Amino acid sequence: MSKIISIIIVSLFLTGLLFSSAVETASNHDLDLQLVQYQPGNFSQTTSREDIVFYSENFENGFPENWSTEDVTDPGSYWYRSSFNAFDDSSSWRMADPTIGGYRDSWYQVLDTPAITLPSSGDMVLSFEQFRAIEEPEGDFPANFDGWDGLNVRIRNASQLYEDAEILTDCNPAYNAESLYSFGFIHNEDIDGEPGIPGWAGAVDWTSTTINIPPSYAGQDIIISFAFASDEATSTLTNPELTGIFLDDIDVAGMFFNDANSEEGFTGVTNTEIGGDLWHLYEENNTANHVMGCFDAEQDSSYNPNMENYMITKTYSLPPNADYSLDFNVKTAFDDQSFPDNDYFSVEVKYYSYGEWSSWNSISNPTGDPNVNNVVFTGSVSEWTNFSTGWSGYNDISSLAGRLVQFRIGLHSNNDQPDSLDFGIKFDDFQIIQTSYPGSPPTDLTRMFPPDPSTSNPFIVILTWEPPENITVNNYNLYRRSSASDEFELLSQPATTSYIDNIPITGMYNYYKVSANLIEGETELSNIFSTYIPEVTAIEMNNDNGSCENAVVAGIMNSVAANFEPDYSDTLALTHINFYIKDLNTGPVSLAVWQAENGLPAELYPGFPLSVQNANLNEGWNTLAIPQELQPQIYLEPFFVGINFFMNNPTIGLDTDTVGNSYTSLGGWQVIGYGNIMVRPILDIMPDATEPDVNATLPKIKSVTNFPNPFNPVTTISFDLNESEKISVQVYNLKGQHIKTLIDGQFPAGISSVQWNGDNTSGKPVTSGMYFYKIVTNKEKLTGKMLLLK
Repeated sequence: MSKIISIIIVSLFLTGLLFSSAVETASNHDLDLQLVQYQPGNFSQTTSREDIVFYSENFENGFPENWSTEDVTDPGSYWYRSSFNAFDDSSSWRMADPTIGGYRDSWYQVLDTPAITLPSSGDMVLSFEQFRAIEEPEGDFPANFDGWDGLNVRIRNASQLYEDAEILTDCNPAYNAESLYSFGFIHNEDIDGEPGIPGWAGAVDWTSTTINIPPSYAGQDIIISFAFASDEATSTLTNPELTGIFLDDIDVAGMFFNDANSEEGFTGVTNTEIGGDLWHLYEENNTANHVMGCFDAEQDSSYNPNMENYMITKTYSLPPNADYSLDFNVKTAFDDQSFPDNDYFSVEVKYYSYGEWSSWNSISNPTGDPNVNNVVFTGSVSEWTNFSTGWSGYNDISSLAGRLVQFRIGLHSNNDQPDSLDFGIKFDDFQIIQTSYPGSPPTDLTRMFPPDPSTSNPFIVILTWEPPENITVNNYNLYRRSSASDEFELLSQPATTSYIDNIPITGMYNYYKVSANLIEGETELSNIFSTYIPEVTAIEMNNDNGSCENAVVAGIMNSVAANFEPDYSDTLALTHINFYIKDLNTGPVSLAVWQAENGLPAELYPGFPLSVQNANLNEGWNTLAIPQELQPQIYLEPFFVGINFFMNNPTIGLDTDTVGNSYTSLGGWQVIGYGNIMVRPILDIMPDATEPDVNATLPKIKSVTNFPNPFNPVTTISFDLNESEKISVQVYNLKGQHIKTLIDGQFPAGISSVQWNGDNTSGKPVTSGMYFYKIVTNKEKLTGKMLLLK
């Protein structure tokens, strides 16, 4: 339930931000502000099929290039000598950031003179020339305050610290603000504004200024400090006419003079309470999952007081004529305080327009519209959640389509020490998502196979698609991912409706989709096409030339089959079958593998036929992955691969340019005289496999198990040997990448075991997921699955 705070008035960073999904409201002198609390939603790590992930960053390749961090509480000193707007056309002291031509929010800049010995008697007067172009003291002030940004002058004994300095108040002209919000509230010198921190506010042309120095300082070594402070709302970034502070002809009681032609002895410092830069990349819960976090990495604990610490992204170019949103996964743990004096995080964006960058704007108000609320966010969220669901309604950046943009995520804390368990903010999987598209998409994305894999590279993927109708296309965006759970990444931008992927990911399915780039922007996506790419050790066999001229149907309860005769000296495992569908229909495909007898299909291999449901099929090439326990072991013997037909089955492609290797069971097995069916077996050479030992009567390995399964953090792999044998136990991930060798040596007959504690060869923990163990002797290979859950 929302609650409205109508009494508290606060100024927040830059343009003035709001908190954000129970809403608390406050206002400053520029904008109404809101705080939105976290509200639970449905966490999702994927986007819909229609969405294009325009950019994503998961931090798995280290700190991203062209990203940066910024601690704005430590701006450094910005007092320097400048000829710009100089008092005597030579040089004057200036307080400004030359890159923006003025000052920024939340500054506290001090210029100290060298130590000066005052006369022991007589009147002591400090005189100087000043020029001010800072925020005017007007608007709806919080109680007990009458000015925003301001300048004052202080004095202290040379042996004292700045915090012990006394504000000089006997001034001519007099201070025009008795209680400055910047010094008092923002920089904590007088939080309630009573009695107040006085100073000069607003703009004034070069003005001669005198200040009487109290007689109590007579004869002492003193330092004069010129102090400027700004609040968190209005600065040069929002008003370019605010060019800062200028000083010249500084005379201290006739004992010291400086006309800004020399900086000898002067010291510029920032008096802002430094929050620190705590952003860093780390492994979440000692896994290989890398996450960006803003907390004390050395202590692995909380964040600091007084923080305004940003993670800044690279610059992105958003194509025009489309809708976009921003999202990321996030965890938060903040010190629980009352708004507005609490800790929160911000999400901001700036854009490039008419030759210059805008100021940073809240993600709730990307264009900086003064009539739109600016929001910041709070709430502690212990489990990963989407920003878009935890704080819904604040991630639309469609108004910035067609522009260069940059984002930053910031942690902001008050001056209270956070609890040790409050880790601030962590985020991962940063995404810019395109959610609407001009024009119709490309269609019929599919794969063409090379005519003869034996003379061509069998691992290339030749993709073709149909262009959008009646639309002028500039080029295409072809996306690929290597598993059903990964994110699509841009692979290429071909100019035509075909592309050859020369380096697909081997040993797994590769998924593709394509969009068209129009003058108006990027279209939505085509169908997703998937194809299996065998291991580099695999062999694809074929009778067809890759082109489909016709279709074959043998009739209900009949079959078609193609003959294959391997001539390899190794034992092979039939791991996959590629098959071509001419017409999809509504039923499944039933694939079979037969042993050969007298040159014809005979007995089925165990476990066949295998069905592929219609929902998983495409017109064109498809792939069946044969479960490992059913993969036929083939050694120099012919075999048949084909299709069983029932009701409403898809039709199978027929290549009429070749003939003689395909058969139909209709009327008894006989050659199809007008073409070859388009099926292609993939055979994988078994590691360390040789011709079967015809004298062997018992397998070397009787049984293999692992327990527990699933496991965390350790599982035990046990194997039972019929006789003493040299054994190797290897661990692989789903990509077929070698993780670790657990054992490699001689073992006695009987039961032996080895433990795996979920680490790799380097001893680093691996991520949660499915893994395989492979136990190999000189004659056998057994494989099992292990599920690591953390």
